[in-house]
Amino acid sequence: TTTLIDTGSQTLLSYCEYNGNIYATNAGGVFVIPNNSTTMSRCGTAPPQLPIVAASPNGGLVAGKYAVSISTVNAAGEESGSTAPQLVTLTADGGIQLSGLPLVSGGKVAIFVTTTNGDVLYEYTQAPATFTTHLISATPAGPPIRTEYMTPLPGGHVVRWHNGRLYVASGDTLWYSDAFRPHLTRLGTNFVQFSGTISFVEAVQGGIYVGDTRGVWLLDGGDPAKFILKRVSGCRAVPGTSLIVPNEHFNPKVV
Repeated sequence: TTTLIDTGSQTLLSYCEYNGNIYATNAGGVFVIPNNSTTMSRCGTAPPQLPIVAASPNGGLVAGKYAVSISTVNAAGEESGSTAPQLVTLTADGGIQLSGLPLVSGGKVAIFVTTTNGDVLYEYTQAPATFTTHLISATPAGPPIRTEYMTPLPGGHVVRWHNGRLYVASGDTLWYSDAFRPHLTRLGTNFVQFSGTISFVEAVQGGIYVGDTRGVWLLDGGDPAKFILKRVSGCRAVPGTSLIVPNEHFNPKVV
């Protein structure tokens, strides 16, 4: 045997394949082997440390209040969650000096800032992560921030994918990633609560089947925000016994 990674936990692993990538989870976290690699790593990148933010006399920003946030982009182009917004007041025209920025080998630092006295963060730039300082000297022209309050998925005992998202069962909670960001989630909103420990999770085209202490449920639909919860069986499933069977093995007149 070959050690791929130390998960930090002796609990059992669950696996799935999504877009050619192999995902695994246990209590130690969620891990991935990319389809073009044999190396396993942790999924997602935690938000970086808060930078030091200060007003500067240099730059073309007008006096007013601003909020600033950053995230990191690794060499593979995957973005981390962003830091909590930090407020800075310019009492005169100038800029915003950032220091203590993270260094990322082959990566970048994405910098976000609001407009003058605004409350929406926009991308200002993605600077090479080879310098610890940067001057924000103009209003942002990029898209709105999309990684606020996002963190890597927590570990669990089941991992599956469905409709562009990863799902991880941990105890009685089914966590799910943001759409098309399968390594990041929002812990305050991206979950479905069940009764007792989840015994299995299996996704099909029309939704996701989940077992708990009350029986088996179908999360009907493709968007978690619009799931319709349907109880499809009062029988409790034995943990670890679920499987997917191709439909050609069934008589279409019966099933």
